[in-house]
Amino acid sequence: QLKQIRLSPNIGKHDLQFKFNRMKGFLEKGHTVKVNMMFRGRQREHLDVGKEILIGIMRELEPVASCQSPPVFEGFYMSMVLVPNSEGKGKNDGP
Repeated sequence: QLKQIRLSPNIGKHDLQFKFNRMKGFLEKGHTVKVNMMFRGRQREHLDVGKEILIGIMRELEPVASCQSPPVFEGFYMSMVLVPNSEGKGKNDGP
């Protein structure tokens, strides 16, 4: 199932950590996660800040997920899709 997470480029550290934990939980359950970063007004001049955040998320989630599509800017959103890694899935799914 596809789960979507919305971020903004000026997200706080605690808020980012909370969203990161949600993404990790979804991926561990086997869901695909689409991360959308919304840019408004002058934020669109600083796409590099948003891309750094998304790449940082991708690096942190490498043990759990792989990137199906890298960060791409479309309209007002920069988005990427993360899929759970196949190895390790199903080992702790019950008796």
